Amino acid sequence: MWRPLLLLQLGWLLASCTTPITSSPTASVHGTLTGCGVPMQLDIVSTPATRSRGLMERQPLPDHYGMLFVFPALTTPSFWMHNTPTALDIVWLSDDGTILAIESMTPRTDDRHTAPQPVRYALEVAHGYFAQQAVPVGQQCTVTIPPDLVIE
Repeated sequence: MWRPLLLLQLGWLLASCTTPITSSPTASVHGTLTGCGVPMQLDIVSTPATRSRGLMERQPLPDHYGMLFVFPALTTPSFWMHNTPTALDIVWLSDDGTILAIESMTPRTDDRHTAPQPVRYALEVAHGYFAQQAVPVGQQCTVTIPPDLVIE
């Protein structure tokens, strides 16, 4: 009698441990990036705790996916790749969605990558993705986030 119960519990445990690559332990809020030639699904991080975790320990990102860091006001943030096993690019975006710069980041390094000027958004994407899609610096994108998103 205990075997079926044990198997049921084991099945539940295994099912709860498998998550698709697009899920994120740091983000449950989603948005989109459109209008700049690369429609993307975004995980959105908007609190100090979720921004500090970012894409650490995540595997390679699929195409058309990114993590959007939203700041409560224009700021000049710095990012690093500590505990991040995948090469990424960081796309610095102004308040109106204009791409200000795109910078490559090397996995598992503590090198600082700082916005070239105050930004409203930082977008992490797979390394080289915007270059492959021929999205240039200066291109304006439309960032869609939930209107009730709390930004700390």
